[in-house]
Amino acid sequence: MPRKALRSVLQIAFLLSVLLAVAANNPAGSSGCCGCDTGGGSDHKAGTTPEEALPGAMQSGQVERYHDFSTSNTTLRAKDLAYIKEWLPGNVIIGLHIPTAPGASQPGSLADENHEVVARVAGSWISYRVPLVSDSDMAECISDIFPPDADAHWQALVPANDEYLDWIPEYTTDFDDLRGWLKYVLDFHGASFCNGCTIKLTYCTPTDSLPEDLLARHPLLRLALNDLEWNTDGCLTCTDPIPTVIRITDNQGNPLPSAPAAWLSAWGGPVLTGTYGPQVENWYTLGHSLQETTTFNLEPIQSQNGWTYDWYDTSGNPITQIEIAPSTSTWGETRNVVVRGTVPMNAQEFDTIHLTATSASDPSLQAEATSIVGVFPDPEQNTVADVGITKTADAQTIAAGESVEYTLTITNYEESPVHVVVTDTLSPAWIISDVTLPQGCERTGGQLVCEVLNVPAGGLTNLKYTVHTVNWLGATLSNQAEVQPKDGVDFRFYDNQAGPVEVVVEGEGSTFYLPIVLKP
Repeated sequence: MPRKALRSVLQIAFLLSVLLAVAANNPAGSSGCCGCDTGGGSDHKAGTTPEEALPGAMQSGQVERYHDFSTSNTTLRAKDLAYIKEWLPGNVIIGLHIPTAPGASQPGSLADENHEVVARVAGSWISYRVPLVSDSDMAECISDIFPPDADAHWQALVPANDEYLDWIPEYTTDFDDLRGWLKYVLDFHGASFCNGCTIKLTYCTPTDSLPEDLLARHPLLRLALNDLEWNTDGCLTCTDPIPTVIRITDNQGNPLPSAPAAWLSAWGGPVLTGTYGPQVENWYTLGHSLQETTTFNLEPIQSQNGWTYDWYDTSGNPITQIEIAPSTSTWGETRNVVVRGTVPMNAQEFDTIHLTATSASDPSLQAEATSIVGVFPDPEQNTVADVGITKTADAQTIAAGESVEYTLTITNYEESPVHVVVTDTLSPAWIISDVTLPQGCERTGGQLVCEVLNVPAGGLTNLKYTVHTVNWLGATLSNQAEVQPKDGVDFRFYDNQAGPVEVVVEGEGSTFYLPIVLKP
């Protein structure tokens, strides 16, 4: 199913963990179930919605915010969980763009404590908590990528420790109705609660945590990162910031007076929607803090891929304007506007769309949203595979003119045999004098391509070849292997590459002398 594939891409391939990633990428007003059904009910629930600041949890000038993240039915294999557990430490950063509250002399900031991610499986009373702390170095890196507004600044949250890793299972696990939320406390320094202010969120990971050459070599990941508008520098790689709006209510959920504000939220939670094509449909809640009915112009939808999207009312009629009545309760808001798009069929692509609704009477009052559309091959028309590869060399150092044997192990995690194509790139190619290849392999320069048939279900196949080096000259022989199903798609592609494996080739001499030319 595309939604299961979509969760795999988000939670694994993009290194968005079960706990933290979904929360950081959800806008205010969404329940966070990335890829889940949009008809799961209202996203405004007492105590768990991102736009809600509970009065009992607030101190003077402080606002406690919650971003709900939930998934419906997600199955993660043992290898998925092992990869997540290995990757998570040091690689999860949540950025918050915090403005200055009216009447304050400085931007709001994260309070000293009480920031955390909480996860709980539905029906269980056991909660798993990940305490978060602020990190000024990471905030500086985010500021370099996204220069803050004049009256705002970026702050960053990271896990306080790695103790939460202990409860990540080591076996294949069905996460049925996983509930959770990101909680953080903002301090506006004794001023107002900044009701109606916009907070932007981004999820980041250190740039050097992305496997070397992975972006350049894997087309799905490269497309995804480009289309999802990941932003990168030498320090961090971050998602495009998503706006959220602070909306403070009383204990009955009634909105309290605020500065003029408008919000556009994915109804039911799917920041990211999966489809086979050719159509995709997202529902949204458009609201505002004004006391009178307001007309909004629905601006042309911006598509990263140039795909076509249009606005509709809930009856299916195309619209370019909509009247929105005053918001009477954050707990009872329902979907009131629809976006439909025409997308490719049976593709393997992602698109980021930016949506804007502008007040017809006050153009400065705008509501914005960012959503992601993933188009996936239909499993009824395409083979869905799950393969992995590892690679070893029988020596770490050899003399020039000697040989090294490589062993590539291809594993098939599915329940039926699969044909695969293995590509192995060796560099520098000039150090190779010859390669002894098994049947089904071809060599062009420093690239080897092998077709391996019938890797057994739940089993593995070894592929061995020998590289013979040139005499005299030395270098470090490096290579990177990749496996892909021959006829199909593999969404769990994080283990489709192995390497680089490096072998030092010691030459008899590596110093070159230029002739001495004497001029009269």
